[in-house]
Amino acid sequence: MERQFAAWLSAQPVVSALLGDRIYPLVLPQNSGLPAATYQRIGGERFYDLDGGARPKRVTLQLDSWAADYAGAKALAGAIESVLDGYAGPMGDLVVSRSVILREDEEHEDQTKLWRVSVDYQITAG
Repeated sequence: MERQFAAWLSAQPVVSALLGDRIYPLVLPQNSGLPAATYQRIGGERFYDLDGGARPKRVTLQLDSWAADYAGAKALAGAIESVLDGYAGPMGDLVVSRSVILREDEEHEDQTKLWRVSVDYQITAG
């Protein structure tokens, strides 16, 4: 699901205008362009019917928006929220029935001197 999510997100015009293809799993590479985003699965569950078949699964993805300044990190997080919060529809091979924000956090990292807006999205797909 994560790769489909990243491909879908970077194809959204409002996001790609800021992000381009700078969306990475787990870790922001050194010397990557900014702004950029990282994503990781931080939780999830599958639902099974009585025949043992998997029904929709619910995944929690943490999406971090990185920038050299606070305004840039907020702008990227806002662009992502505008297309993902409340989204229902196709996402690659998946059909998303619901996407909602669970948690938001902001931080300045002293070591890297980067600003980060972290948002957890719960995505239910069938």
